[in-house]
Amino acid sequence: RELLDEQLLLSEAKWRTDEMPRPADAVLDHVVDMQAWLCPKDYITGNHRLRDGPGLAGTVAHVLEFMQPPNALVTCTSRSFEDLAREIEPWYGTRFSQRPLASMQRRWEKAELAAGISLPALNPFLPRSLDLKAPRTA
Repeated sequence: RELLDEQLLLSEAKWRTDEMPRPADAVLDHVVDMQAWLCPKDYITGNHRLRDGPGLAGTVAHVLEFMQPPNALVTCTSRSFEDLAREIEPWYGTRFSQRPLASMQRRWEKAELAAGISLPALNPFLPRSLDLKAPRTA
């Protein structure tokens, strides 16, 4: 939850300190947001601001649950794979190949965490409050 709270702080700081768009650009952005967002309160903030609420933690948990080996899409690119590419992408004519990753998936599911990999420490430099403070009087 601490990392989610950090992202909320960063989002709020960016929201409050971003430069205002030109009026014509703002109108175009809001028209697009009105089509994309169901709730009118999201027309202005849309994708620009992360807000805490009862569904946020559940949404994050759902996304993390989805990040499992069966849902992986691995892309390997190299000129040395040219002979293996049997299909052709219709728009650009790029040669490619697809194959299931079942054998690799089993190894991923059994893999142990690598030493030294962990979530980052909390950022001590994030502002905890963006409120203006009155100047000190002598």
